Amino acid sequence: MALFRWRGATSTVWALGTNWVDGAGAAYLGARYPGSIGATFDDVLFDDSITNSVAAYDAVAGGDEELLSFKVGADYNGTIADGGQLKFQCNQATSSVIIDGQSALQMNLDISTTPEIIVLASNTGIDIDGTVTSCYLYKGTITLNATLTIATNFRVGYLSSQNSDVAATIAVGTTLPATIQAYGGTVTNNVALTTINIDGSQWTQAAGNITTANINSGKLLWNGGTLTTANVTGSGELTAANETNPRTVTTINAYAQAIINLNNGVGGITLGTGLNILSTDVSITFPPNSTVTYT
Repeated sequence: MALFRWRGATSTVWALGTNWVDGAGAAYLGARYPGSIGATFDDVLFDDSITNSVAAYDAVAGGDEELLSFKVGADYNGTIADGGQLKFQCNQATSSVIIDGQSALQMNLDISTTPEIIVLASNTGIDIDGTVTSCYLYKGTITLNATLTIATNFRVGYLSSQNSDVAATIAVGTTLPATIQAYGGTVTNNVALTTINIDGSQWTQAAGNITTANINSGKLLWNGGTLTTANVTGSGELTAANETNPRTVTTINAYAQAIINLNNGVGGITLGTGLNILSTDVSITFPPNSTVTYT
């Protein structure tokens, strides 16, 4: 195992040792770069202002060995694979990909396999593809692309501002785990969900069905897809007001302080088996000319 710190002193090429320095700041020889020696599981760190940004590179197709870790520090001020992708493996049991790109420009990563990716900051933006076990988003402008698979854990949180730290877009085709936790940020999602727990996030469901939405605080902007069950409580809000297209929700359970807005201005919102009002302090807005029958 060796530590590789990007400097880009010679060029933008990943697979060139003179673009990297070790922990003491000494440059590597040209043939020694991250993953160039089998079973060494190198650590990669982008940690300083640089001469050249790293260009697109496919370490997997190039036959390079997997890395132990991949990190972008707060002082790195370049791009990563702008106009392409940097593809690598990072799949040891203790491996992780940590992005603290407070100064970084656009970053485009295709992580062939890794146990986890943690995004603490992305100044300009980060696009993520590949296969990860866990994905945790805490700050930055982030796009989860169509070829990304998140197998087990997906959490959207925040560091200081619950409303604005994260601005994430989930593209059509992204594969998400069965349960999602959304504690902060604004998310626009274009794929179907099994269960989402919203505890402070503003989640826009632009497309794709939802089986169960637990809206404990924050807001679900239900703009597309079918919603099977919505459990709304604790000042959580379910709104269908932002789009005029027809939608169907099977069951809404409205608990204390729930806010329900089904008024999209034109009607076409179909409520299936039940609207269960389970507290006296519930706010519900219906479309114009609606007929509500209580049983």
